[in-house]
Amino acid sequence: MGNSGTKGGAAAIPGATDEELASFKHNFTRIVSLSGKKDLDETSLREALKLPPSLSSRLFAAMRKVVSESKGSAGSKLMHFSMADTALVLGRVCTTDRFDRRSFSLSVLFEGSKTINRKLARELYKTIAFHSLPDDGNASALAERLADISVDNAFEEVQGDEMTREEGDNWLQREVDTEGFLPDLLRSAFLLSAKDSSMHKRQRNVPRLARKSRLLSDEVLWIFGPQLPPTCVQKPWKQLYSSVKHGKSFSRFMSKILFRGPTLLIFKDKLGCVFGGFASVSWHKSNKFYGDGRCFLFSSSPRMKIFPASNVNNNFMWLSTNLTSCSNGLGMGGQKDFWGIYVDTMLERGVCRAPCSSFCKMPCLSSSPEFEFEEVEVWGCIPDYVADEKELEAAGVKRKPVKSLDDYTARKDGKTVLDDVEAKAILDAAGVGGYSDDVRAYDAVLAKEEKSRKATREEADAGSDSDDLEYQDED
Repeated sequence: MGNSGTKGGAAAIPGATDEELASFKHNFTRIVSLSGKKDLDETSLREALKLPPSLSSRLFAAMRKVVSESKGSAGSKLMHFSMADTALVLGRVCTTDRFDRRSFSLSVLFEGSKTINRKLARELYKTIAFHSLPDDGNASALAERLADISVDNAFEEVQGDEMTREEGDNWLQREVDTEGFLPDLLRSAFLLSAKDSSMHKRQRNVPRLARKSRLLSDEVLWIFGPQLPPTCVQKPWKQLYSSVKHGKSFSRFMSKILFRGPTLLIFKDKLGCVFGGFASVSWHKSNKFYGDGRCFLFSSSPRMKIFPASNVNNNFMWLSTNLTSCSNGLGMGGQKDFWGIYVDTMLERGVCRAPCSSFCKMPCLSSSPEFEFEEVEVWGCIPDYVADEKELEAAGVKRKPVKSLDDYTARKDGKTVLDDVEAKAILDAAGVGGYSDDVRAYDAVLAKEEKSRKATREEADAGSDSDDLEYQDED
């Protein structure tokens, strides 16, 4: 229930719940004790919110302005806020629906500055990033590294040592989301319990990995967050392919990535450059480009930067193996023989040419336009993705439907060259084997669904015997 007046000696906070009021009284007493005083001063505010001195000073001044607007000149020179004064600020800034939270945050962050230099930009980015990272002891160091990356890229774009206020606003909003940052921070510190405050923390949608990657760092995953569709950050990513784990076999590579939904491909060349691309739809073999404007290319070493779609053309994804008049292999961006990224059918050599018309301002991402691969990884961004019949049909995949579990078992137990380990190894080495692995996977999925329906009809446990039908990558 909300409150409309003084309760237990504490000033009213319009829109606050009884639980928030109780937390406010407790938190205010705890915070002011940090400076050994009975009222809130700038020092205790800075320590409670973990802000740099310059930013805490601007926030304190903005809070003073809120009080003075209510009290007139009596609040214009306050050096300490009583519990009632602090409640007045929180009621205005944190719980009033009509309050412009974004304008309040920006007024404090930029303090009326018409231009933004590197020092201020770095301080702002680091502060907001720090308050969005998990409390795992690594937040401060990671925020430092992220600030260095983002600020360098931002000032490279403006080609100068200062950004305009508008450029700085657009950059911060795109990179770390300034919307309501400071009101949220105040609410978390004063109106929530310690447990609720931790849960309320402004956490960014950052991809998580189901296992450790040799090529993807925390910084890369953080920067990817805003660029990805929401469905791609809901569950930990699954490693579909690793050249270290699975070997450099293009047939094996294809069998792992076909019809697996959105994927992230990351490559390392022999001279240490690390780069790759996000594929927004499932990979399938085709004699034409496909994909959409959500695709992007990126570089993570020696420098981290993302190159979004340019909307000049739709040449985002290419995968072919048996064409005689066009390039066989995997490509992203550009055009045939002038690729943004291209992988040959031996998974040993690649091409990366610039500029690439499909992606904005993309330089050569590799150490040279033609290079050799050191390592390759592919991550499935929706780990439980299963292609439906419509997607398979659109890609030209025709299969005889699995009619029953017994039908699947008979086909599964039927011996083919794919069940002969030595023969399969020879086909893999020749680059022509393994293409049926994905088809078997879908057979298993359909068979499992059939078994589940049968078990439901019999009022049995639908999952009792299905483990052996799950398709799982080798560990």
